[in-house]
This record gives sequence, C-alpha cells and structure tokens, in this order.
Amino acid sequence: MAAQTGDAHELESQLTPCNTVTDDQHVHSLHCYFLRPGNANKHILYHVDRTRDGNTYTSRAIKATQDSVPIFTMQASFKIDEVDPLQHQFKMPEVPPPESLIDEVSEFRKMMMSSWLDDKIHVEKRPVDPEVYHYNRPGEPRRLVWVKAIGLIGDNQKMHQCVAGFISDIALLGATRQPAPTDYKIGFMASLDHSIWFHTSFRADEWMLYDIQSPQCGGGKALVLGRIWRRDGVLAISGCTRRRYQIFKFQFITHT
Repeated sequence: MAAQTGDAHELESQLTPCNTVTDDQHVHSLHCYFLRPGNANKHILYHVDRTRDGNTYTSRAIKATQDSVPIFTMQASFKIDEVDPLQHQFKMPEVPPPESLIDEVSEFRKMMMSSWLDDKIHVEKRPVDPEVYHYNRPGEPRRLVWVKAIGLIGDNQKMHQCVAGFISDIALLGATRQPAPTDYKIGFMASLDHSIWFHTSFRADEWMLYDIQSPQCGGGKALVLGRIWRRDGVLAISGCTRRRYQIFKFQFITHT
C-alpha cells in the first residue's frame, strides 16, 4: 500500500510506457497495485516490459522499485483510435456549472499559507455540495465535484491522460466517509488497487465533472467507483479503486 507516493506512482508510471509506443497509440486502460509504502525522498526505478506490440492494441507491464524492492505494479493497454457505428453512454448528471460554485483553493487560502498552496495544490476542485464534501453534515456515499488541472498542459493527449490519471485519485475515499457522523474522522487511508478506463479524448486543464460513488465499505476496506465527464456531456473516463482505511470517533478531552 502506498500512502505516501501513490499519486506520483500513477502519474510517473503512465509517463514511462508512453515513451515506448507510437504517437497514434493512447492508453485506454490501467490496472495498478500498490504493494508497499514509497519514500518520497528516494529515487524510484521504473521497469517497463514490452509485453505485446500489436497492430491495434499494445500492452506494457510496469514495475516500480525502491532500494531494489517492488512497491508498485501496473498493467497498461494502448490502442489506436477506431470509428465504431455502435455507441452509447450514461447521461451526465445535471449539476450547477463550476463558475457558480465555491473555489476550494480560495477557501483553503483562508486557513493555510499561500506559499504552501502554491507548492502543493495542482488541481482545482469545486464540489457541488460543499457542506457534505467537507463533512460538515452527513450525506450519501456519493459526491459530485468539478475538477481541472491548474495551468495549461498543451495539446499532447498522452499528457492529458497522465494528468487525468492523477486527478482520478483525488477525493475518492471521501465519498466513503460522508455517511458517517461528523465526529468520525479518517485516521489512515491507503490505496490497494486502482483501475482506469479512458473512453475518448479530453483536456485535463478544462472543467470536467467527477461523479464518485462508494457502493460498499466495511472491514477496513472501501470500494469506490468514479466517472469523469467532459463539460459537453461526453463520458471521458471511468475508474474504480479499493482503499484501506481506519475511521475513529473524535473525542474532546476536558480537564477539570
């Protein structure tokens, strides 16, 4: 399990195999397993196995090691674009536009130093229901949040996919926490696995709607599903993850 560098694993492990495929091949699925905690202060070595090179589909196996010990593995499948007359998708939820919602970064600036935010915050989030999103009141295990990368990424679709893989890991476990009473806090969480499917092209530096649901949790594990929609209503990404967590009841200690 990678509590420290899990997001970095997904971003860097996507970038690495992209250099081994042709320009017209883009990743369509990723399956990640977080084996051990990583140390952000040490180098990570990525091994890429060219499992298969096909005319349409190409497969790569990636293993990340630190101090010669495996900490992360990923299977990635790439394909060329195809035209298919048979198409369908779920309908995008109807929610207020991001411009009408609270800028979470601005809210954080009221509580934290701007220098910390400038260094750490790379994704802008605007939750549809901030009260439930920030655990001010309980709600169902579902959250809708507008997301986008801060800054311009360029026109390289592979880079947009890599950044979206990073974004897809944000805010997932929080949906599991939402039904709990407000005095229950998450004491620990870590990724066990994470799968992502890319359906069509998109821009990660433009607003996308992230629909996150947790259909089950218990026994220290939570299953979370996610769908990311382009603003024009096209379903761009689907994903699921299993997380390990610990939740405890926060208690105030009074002295007499």
